[in-house]
Amino acid sequence: MFARQGLSLYTQDEQVLRVKQSMIRIARKRILLVDESKFHFSALNHVADLSVFDVVIIPQTVDERIIQYLQQNGINLELV
Repeated sequence: MFARQGLSLYTQDEQVLRVKQSMIRIARKRILLVDESKFHFSALNHVADLSVFDVVIIPQTVDERIIQYLQQNGINLELV
């Protein structure tokens, strides 16, 4: 889940939080794959800023304003 600002990854589950942060920490290449439903919610636990990912893969169906906002803020996107 993402913050309203769209630049952070969040999760509801504290155990999932630790696992995701560990995976991000040890990964050689950090890739995040999300669908358009994740851009409209936030959650309690901050996992990471999107800037830590080498690439964020999102569908072309995501609102163009969100895509532009992410690109303007230096997020490396791949549209599929």
